[in-house]
Amino acid sequence: MISVLATYFSKNLTLAVAIASSGVGIGTFIYPPLIMGLDSMYSWRGCTLILAAITLNICVCAAIIAPKNNPNKEIKPAPSTEDNYNVERVCDTSIFTNLNFTILCMNQLLYCFGHSILYVHFGEYAITMGVEEDHSVLLFSIIGISNLAGKIILGVISRFSFVNCILLYALTITTAGLLMLTIPIQTLYATLIASSIIFGVCSSAFGVLPPAIVCRFLGQNELPTGYGILCIFSAIGILPGAPIAGLLFDYTNHYMGSFYLGGSMIVISGISMVIPYIRTRHRLSHEQRAIDGTDLKKQSLLNVSADNNDNEILTNIA
Repeated sequence: MISVLATYFSKNLTLAVAIASSGVGIGTFIYPPLIMGLDSMYSWRGCTLILAAITLNICVCAAIIAPKNNPNKEIKPAPSTEDNYNVERVCDTSIFTNLNFTILCMNQLLYCFGHSILYVHFGEYAITMGVEEDHSVLLFSIIGISNLAGKIILGVISRFSFVNCILLYALTITTAGLLMLTIPIQTLYATLIASSIIFGVCSSAFGVLPPAIVCRFLGQNELPTGYGILCIFSAIGILPGAPIAGLLFDYTNHYMGSFYLGGSMIVISGISMVIPYIRTRHRLSHEQRAIDGTDLKKQSLLNVSADNNDNEILTNIA
């Protein structure tokens, strides 16, 4: 989906991704009470079958998604060598020589590790605090609707030229991790609701900003490959998160260690993005100084065609 959106949007890619992925927040809002109702009516087996049938409709939606056609591009039969090139491109590991992208991959792995712990243990922790089961399920719905609002908000904010997507991503992810660290000391249902709202808004950055960051690090042509690799690292992070937290709970018999572990991983993932922010900011400032120096040289040597030079300068800066 991300690679298809990139063919239609370049300047507003982040906003487009926010709108396209808003269904995640809606699903998180609807599914917890739906699953609870289906489980009570049809048991877990029937509930799983119904959810599988609903999920199967994703294939229908994916089938009608098509990249934008370029009318100026001549269509030629694809030679066999092109297939070999595509395979080599997918298997190419030279993309990890980009330090910024490698850090982003680690960020995705650590964030998903901590995020999976929250979704497994948050409801059970609320029940141990005396919250009824129906109300504990509502916390996930609050996270979902807050996530939906956060996607739209961050998508709009990222459109402004003075907003750095890398810094915005680092701040929101770090805030989500710090908030998760405070969950073990929260004993009131009202504070759990407030935490759900803030976490939902901050965690929305995970689904909105990475495509734009990948374009910043690798270029838009490498977005499909780069984002695909990010998804692999996200899956690697999700797999061990909940089991490790479960083992930690079995050993300590409380959820404090689980939330501290998950929150710490998310905080580390957010802080790690400060390194790419500093590196890209330094590079952009260096390039801007080079552009300014070139423009001053042009103005001093080519005074005859000053108007044309001014237009070229504006074009270069833009």
